[in-house]
Amino acid sequence: MFTKLLKQPLLHFLLIGAAFFLIFHFTSSNNPERDLKTVIVDKNSLITFMQYRSKKFNRNEFETKLANMSESKLNNLIEDYVREEVLYREALGLGMDKDDYLIRRRMVQKIEFINEQLTNNSQNITRQDVKDYYNKNLDDYKIEPSATFTHVYFSNVKNGTDKAKEFAENELIILNKNNVPFSDSVKHGNRFLYHLNYVEKTPEFIENHFGTKMSEEIFSLEPSDINWNGPFESQYGYHLVLLTDKKEEVIPGVEEVRDSIVKDLNYKLSSEAKEKSIKDIIDSYEVRVNYKPDISGTDK
Repeated sequence: MFTKLLKQPLLHFLLIGAAFFLIFHFTSSNNPERDLKTVIVDKNSLITFMQYRSKKFNRNEFETKLANMSESKLNNLIEDYVREEVLYREALGLGMDKDDYLIRRRMVQKIEFINEQLTNNSQNITRQDVKDYYNKNLDDYKIEPSATFTHVYFSNVKNGTDKAKEFAENELIILNKNNVPFSDSVKHGNRFLYHLNYVEKTPEFIENHFGTKMSEEIFSLEPSDINWNGPFESQYGYHLVLLTDKKEEVIPGVEEVRDSIVKDLNYKLSSEAKEKSIKDIIDSYEVRVNYKPDISGTDK
């Protein structure tokens, strides 16, 4: 009877299954690389990570990039990989696993969101906190100076430098004699590369279009609805300017921008708390970096 039992196909199947189970059990328990709390960072894992992030899969291209990567960039890459791998495994622990990279990214984002929700709204911001943050980040709440003006332009390229200046000087007399208003500047001069009218533009914006010198000259003018000024020279030619409004820099009081400060401070504290929470998770893993670049081929 025992001999007959040994010949049964079902028994053979069960024995083979049991053998596979034992093999898997002992190899997984003795192999540290199968430990879910150990992250192995090797060449293949880094290349695969780079490929999926860039959505390109030319392995040779990424092998070259990895080989030529500077130490700082490599360290950043490893940190990003470990961060994603750890959060992915945490998501797996919640039973959200699918063998799909898009699902993997969504799972990572879900874990990030969960950590953000756990740390959100847990900050008790005091009036002193608001004041301290305001003082440390005052430049973020300054209202920059601005100018509103229109201009009549004479091109160096079209007219030549000397003629452009001469035309501008003659046109200035006509504009002021006829009290030409803001809206009629379009009827005079040449077409300008950028704007004709500038409304509440900052010194930096105006400087980018006309240069530092002319920007300073514009902000030195007194606003008027009828007085044209110039000619002012830019790298493009000569300009006649009608400045109708000018606002000085304003530093609002802490109470005026309190809502913005609380919002910014909440975001800062929540972000820091979320990153600390994620760091604590990452610190609970063992990370093994099994990749060393060829130093002779790295960029500087």
